[in-house]
Amino acid sequence: GEPDIIEILLEKPLKPSESFLIKTPFRVKIPKGIYSRLGHIGESYQITQWFPKPAVYDKDGWHPMPYLSQGEFYSEYGTYDVHLTLPKNYVVGATGDMVNGEEELNFLEERFKATEKLVASGDIRRNKAGNPLMDFPESNDTLKTLHFHQENVHDFAWFADKRYHVLKGEVELPHSKRKVTTWAMFTNSEFDLWTKSIEYLNDATYYYSLWTGDYPYNHVTAVDGSISAGGGMEYPNVTVIGKSYTAQALEQVIVHEVGHNWFYGILGSNERYNAWMDEGLNTFTENRYTETKYPNGKMELGLPPVINKKLGLDQFGTRGMYDIGYIFNARRNYDQPIQYPSYLYTPTNYGAIVYGKTGIGFDYLLHYLGDELFDKCMHAYFQEWKFKHPQPEDIRKIFEATSGKDLSWLFDDFIKTTDKMDYGITKLKTKGDSLEITVKNKASIPAPFSIESVNKGVVVNSIWHDGTQDKVKLKVPSLGADYLTIDYAKRMPTVNRKDDKINTTGLFKKADPIKFKFLGSFEKSDETHIYYTPVLGYNAQDKFMMGMAFYNTAIPERKLEWLAMPMFGFGSKKAVGMGDLKYNIYANEGFIRKATFGYQFKSFAQEFLNPTHDFDEPIIINIPMVELNYQNWLKNEVYADVELNNQSLRKAKHNVLVRGIHINENIPMMNTVDRTFAMNFRYTLHNRQILKPASLQFDVISLNSNYYGSFTGVTMEAKFRKNYNVDLKGFEFRFFAAQTLDRNADNFTTKYAWSLTGQQGESDYLYDHTLMGRNQSSPNMLAQQSTGTHGDFKLSTPFVLGRSDSWLLAMNFKIEAPIKIPIGLFVDGGFIPIVVNNNGQISNETQLIYNAGVYFPIRKDIFEIYLPFLYSDDIKNAIEFNNVTFGQRIRFILHLNQVNPFKLVKEIKP
Repeated sequence: GEPDIIEILLEKPLKPSESFLIKTPFRVKIPKGIYSRLGHIGESYQITQWFPKPAVYDKDGWHPMPYLSQGEFYSEYGTYDVHLTLPKNYVVGATGDMVNGEEELNFLEERFKATEKLVASGDIRRNKAGNPLMDFPESNDTLKTLHFHQENVHDFAWFADKRYHVLKGEVELPHSKRKVTTWAMFTNSEFDLWTKSIEYLNDATYYYSLWTGDYPYNHVTAVDGSISAGGGMEYPNVTVIGKSYTAQALEQVIVHEVGHNWFYGILGSNERYNAWMDEGLNTFTENRYTETKYPNGKMELGLPPVINKKLGLDQFGTRGMYDIGYIFNARRNYDQPIQYPSYLYTPTNYGAIVYGKTGIGFDYLLHYLGDELFDKCMHAYFQEWKFKHPQPEDIRKIFEATSGKDLSWLFDDFIKTTDKMDYGITKLKTKGDSLEITVKNKASIPAPFSIESVNKGVVVNSIWHDGTQDKVKLKVPSLGADYLTIDYAKRMPTVNRKDDKINTTGLFKKADPIKFKFLGSFEKSDETHIYYTPVLGYNAQDKFMMGMAFYNTAIPERKLEWLAMPMFGFGSKKAVGMGDLKYNIYANEGFIRKATFGYQFKSFAQEFLNPTHDFDEPIIINIPMVELNYQNWLKNEVYADVELNNQSLRKAKHNVLVRGIHINENIPMMNTVDRTFAMNFRYTLHNRQILKPASLQFDVISLNSNYYGSFTGVTMEAKFRKNYNVDLKGFEFRFFAAQTLDRNADNFTTKYAWSLTGQQGESDYLYDHTLMGRNQSSPNMLAQQSTGTHGDFKLSTPFVLGRSDSWLLAMNFKIEAPIKIPIGLFVDGGFIPIVVNNNGQISNETQLIYNAGVYFPIRKDIFEIYLPFLYSDDIKNAIEFNNVTFGQRIRFILHLNQVNPFKLVKEIKP
């Protein structure tokens, strides 16, 4: 059923040690190198995944695999004998050794000498702007044929460019003392960065050989190429490197891709189902290289040191991105097991789990076993399984047998499940010259852990315990320690370090100092942070608002989070603001993945019109009947937001939200206060696709107002979007249906009616939306803000035509032009019931209303402007009757809640 899989049926069974010959001519049309890992950029060629390869047959049978970018390879070992014919002035980096290649090696030697001179002088060709010239020289009319041969590899790739500079080096292997040639081939693009590339190639080859096993081939080559696969991509003997921008990034990518010669190349694991045995073990060894070569190195994000310190990132070493990547999703319960099919990972988790969690997990194993014993295990694994296809049970068997340790905590729990590591110190007692501490396993993995005694910043004692499922009491010598801590070196891949430390003296032995920090940072295990930031706001009633936000929300997510944001409105002269308090509960198994219980409030000003006349008296023209005043509306809400457990994070997400709401607001002209009690039940289903996102939402709303009466209604909203290019431009369709179940109005109101325009001002009766001009009437531009609810028409529909007390149906269609300018077309259509009086005969009919126009998605779903120019006769007549100007027909979306930084962090996809 796969278009790139061919099955060959033999006439008779093939017995062990027998063989047969397959001859297959094939042609490859080389695409532009912007779509995949095979292609060309101008006259530069990157030839990978370009020939038919046999599927692997192992103990589990055949593995015919279609090509995927996530969960890459599982290929069979063989001998490759390849002839390449191309113009003579092309420089080629390829898998394998050259056969009778003296002439080509002389050509490379000349390029090497010329490149050495350029490196010494730094005199590469640049344009007037100072950028390197990257033009291609003319191809030679004379052709050359290069012959490459390599045994014990499972792929063959080659790269050719006429512009390549060449550097050459040599490295002696640590065990066999055999010498390996290293080649670097690169353009002017990042010339200065590549001048040290031979150092990176030599060091990577040496350290991987030292810790895993000697490199078995004769050359290691890195080439500079433009690929759509990311930073780099590995192939036997040769790796292609993309744009790096910094020397540190270039070294990191070269080391990682060269390392794949061991984990994927020599140890040929199944990357589609056991990606951690390739990417994860390689990430671990790459980080070990970095920490060995740069023992005082820090996590590099390209930020100034002062910013790193402000953000709390200075606490992380070079492996910090792996810690943060894993903890960020693990705290939210969005992590996935290490042992998992590659194609079922979310894009974020593929990096955070396969690379990061595996890397820091084996780093902790190294810390636990020690360098000598760990290296003995890895060497045994390499020798036993090189040029074969090891499975997870094979590496486990060798590591347990060689170390003499039960490593089920790693191979069963940490690798196969989403169970977590999290120990905490709960008690400390002094007993003579010793200290007795109680350590509790607050998660589920009984991993080994260390306890360190620290005196004036120096570790004076360290003991290891092989782990516990519950709690354990341990005795340690006092030695005048200031405090005891779990995992002082911070090597454990734990999800929470807050309870890892306890002081030996003082009244509050577990208390951390409270520190106020501006804006935010990554949490620190030995400090309690309260963050603050000044805030500004504006709305039509309060005018400009100023205040301060205080909060404890940080990265990663916490169980208990809170926000308090007091402000002052300079127009209303009122104290306003909002606050939020929530508690997150996570479940590893069962019906619920995550539940959040919370309370929030909002209070801002609204215009309150105090009557100056008794309305029972006759109205006297030109005598003011109201005076403008400001009173605050207040919303209190308690809620439970539950995410249902879906075994695959790549499938649809199900959420159930239950809200209880109490609102105090003033009734215009009536000099009275209305109190509304409401319940809202919401079910949301949405997929996790990027190119074709879709969602479905059901709402049941029931409320009772002491002034307006009671109302109960149900709505359904369905959305679908199709993006047709890499800029995520596309078209989208929305369907909305609403039905009133019960309505008992004590006073006439339109606020509970279904509206084709959507909820605005008064009709936003649950105060769910951030409106710049709440309760403002046209021609005020702020009143033309759209909430995207109900019918979501992009034009204010007439009072009678646009609202319904019983039911409503609406459809919205938008399509964006596939150009750089943010512009598109929209069409809105809706059906509402109307009452028709035809010569005294009353009848109920259904009326179709529509509008269409041009819109500008300046920031999609956040700030959009709509200009309607086509509408049904009913709207057209109402516009003419009310003298609605073109400016008054413009509507805009400004979803400020979509740029709330707390919301943005929460909604980062797993």
